[in-house]
Amino acid sequence: VKKGYHVLIITGGNAPEVSERFERLGIQEIHLNIRDKAAVLNAFMQKTGTKAEAILCMGDDVPDIPIMLMAGIAACPADATADALEAAQYISPIAGGRGCVRDVIEKVLRIRGHWGEETTVTSA
Repeated sequence: VKKGYHVLIITGGNAPEVSERFERLGIQEIHLNIRDKAAVLNAFMQKTGTKAEAILCMGDDVPDIPIMLMAGIAACPADATADALEAAQYISPIAGGRGCVRDVIEKVLRIRGHWGEETTVTSA
């Protein structure tokens, strides 16, 4: 978020603490209790003019696969379901809830030349 990347959260969960956690990180596009994740992603792409090939999607289960397949890059944690692992181009060596999102963020920032001493990846 601090480096100018759009961050979109699309989840089937609806726990208020999930939304609060992402809000503390500065993420504004948080969609909870979503059944049709592809519709939300399509609306986001239309609103922002973002092309599918410019999207990195991280998923860990069967409901995530449609948007993983839409994205230019699909990633998942080490403990994702077999189907999500198969859909991913990058599999973090780290399990979900243990730092896999941070791992993916760091990889993106390094590849884009945005990683440096002033870079911090915060979890709320």
